[in-house]
Amino acid sequence: MKKIPITFSSGCAISNNNYYLSASIDELDTWDAFSRVFIYRHESDINWSSHDLDGWKVISVAYLNLLNNRSLISLDKDGNVEIFQQAGEEYQQICPDTNEQFIYGQFNRLRVIQDNIYACGDGAKVYIYEEKNWKSIANNLEEKPLEIPKNDEFFLNNDQDLAFKKNFYDIHGFDKNNIYVCGTQNDEGFIAFFNGLKWIEVDRITPSALYTIVPCPDGKNILVLGQYGTLLRGNIDDGFKNLKDISINSTFYNAAFYNNKIYIASEQGLYQYDAGRYSLVSELEVVQGVISVEVKENILWVLTYKKLIRFDGNTWEVISHPDNDVLERQLLKCDAGDVCPRSGDWYSPANNMQKRYFTKGEIMPDIKDNAWGETIWYLDIEK
Repeated sequence: MKKIPITFSSGCAISNNNYYLSASIDELDTWDAFSRVFIYRHESDINWSSHDLDGWKVISVAYLNLLNNRSLISLDKDGNVEIFQQAGEEYQQICPDTNEQFIYGQFNRLRVIQDNIYACGDGAKVYIYEEKNWKSIANNLEEKPLEIPKNDEFFLNNDQDLAFKKNFYDIHGFDKNNIYVCGTQNDEGFIAFFNGLKWIEVDRITPSALYTIVPCPDGKNILVLGQYGTLLRGNIDDGFKNLKDISINSTFYNAAFYNNKIYIASEQGLYQYDAGRYSLVSELEVVQGVISVEVKENILWVLTYKKLIRFDGNTWEVISHPDNDVLERQLLKCDAGDVCPRSGDWYSPANNMQKRYFTKGEIMPDIKDNAWGETIWYLDIEK
């Protein structure tokens, strides 16, 4: 069977040995609606299993023991929900009644908060799953759907744009009466708090879009992360402190508390925040595009676009999916004149396979007057 590389889009830990994640197929166009969801089993003869969701763009997944049934939940951008259990699958639609004359905005995140399932999205949508039904709890925050003008001039005029004022990218908290949302309002950072009865908007703190909320172990404060290395810590009563380092411009996607440090997912790689200082995890210097971090039963799980990483406090184990084997081999070669992607011993047919050590960031040299014509270097993966 032909192996087609995949790109992971979201994930969540099931246990210290099992992980649930969604992916897109690299050979498909970005607008193609197709997702493949996987279960990774660390201690199993068959590590990976999957099933396809044709017509879906899964953007968030979650795990919950629902009514004594272990449930793997997937949310796609249009509000389709799959609850996958041992007995079978159940499919739902958060907003079943839609009209083509309106724009409803997409959903962005699925969360489990104290055994309750929540979803949020564009237009300040906030929903809770109760008694086998999805119920809106956005109250005063939610915006009305955007009506598409019926005249043809709207589609011909590029200056006209239909957009919501508020878009929510995450929802998280401690219980039904202590929940936060974050996102943007008029393209600037936005946070609001729900006390079980009403939403309270937090005064503007940053112009940066805010993407993720992480409850702190103290049960009171939260972290809010976003664009340009934004990291906020605080709560609705005491306010928020901005812990941003102005030298970091990478977007922060997620964070997790582990061994008295905060690990942060970013495009640049995996950061750790300790004693007020940021640094990239040196053991993962070649890893970029980290999209999620999560702790489960003393294991730190790290998800990148192409890799799943498991850290037990001592060893970083980098896990590849078999469909990405071809891509992995491609990443282990480098043409002369290109930047070395990874420190290590490299060899080339152009120099009779003699190994040379190059440091990440060096320019790979050209071997002149060799029988092969061009110089291609290969990393010694046995090292």
